[in-house]
Amino acid sequence: MKNIIKIFSIITLCLGLYSCNWNGPRVDVTEVTTNKPKNITSSSVRLSADCNMNSQNIDKCGFCYSVVPMPTKSDEVVSMNVNEDDYDYSFDTVLKNLVPGTTYYVRAFIQNEYSIAYGNEVAFQTKGSLNVTTIKVEEGPGSMLSVTVKADSKDGISACDLGYIISTDSSLTFETCMGSTLAINYKTSLELTMGEGVKPGVTYYVRGVAKVGEVYSYGEVLSITMQPSKE
Repeated sequence: MKNIIKIFSIITLCLGLYSCNWNGPRVDVTEVTTNKPKNITSSSVRLSADCNMNSQNIDKCGFCYSVVPMPTKSDEVVSMNVNEDDYDYSFDTVLKNLVPGTTYYVRAFIQNEYSIAYGNEVAFQTKGSLNVTTIKVEEGPGSMLSVTVKADSKDGISACDLGYIISTDSSLTFETCMGSTLAINYKTSLELTMGEGVKPGVTYYVRGVAKVGEVYSYGEVLSITMQPSKE
């Protein structure tokens, strides 16, 4: 009899603890798959996801995305409601107004009012390349160099950081050269002419450069030897 009472007490205690910690039906997910992004442009992307469900107790699904890894619902989110009669848990959407030339991280999610489940993370980079032309480099008055560059838009890009890089070394990148100039948010359909103070009698190498988001695009390398000083 004592053993029966003890067993009954244990069962009662377990049921009490279970009822205290159970807040409702949690999302029951075996797998949430964030698929590979498609139709990537300079400012948009198509996302899709699939999930295998053991039960149909979700009311929202969608994607969270960020420029840093492992995004959650505290980051940017696009979500969709789920109909009660909807048993196809494949969903997709198009993200718009993204920054060109930028890497984004995405995770699909499903949720109900009690819990949320995330899928795997995928990354993609919006397009940001431009056709850059170093049009001309010529000597100007007062030991000044005149540089003209142009960027032609691709992928619907309407503006960029446009300028040139200059060095006495023919190997030119924006990160390593001695002189760098960018005009912020310059319209890519126009030409840009800027001046640079230089030394007489020195050969300079100049290259047009455009920056969209995290992506640099370069033009041809031109060279010019400044006239020696007349002194």
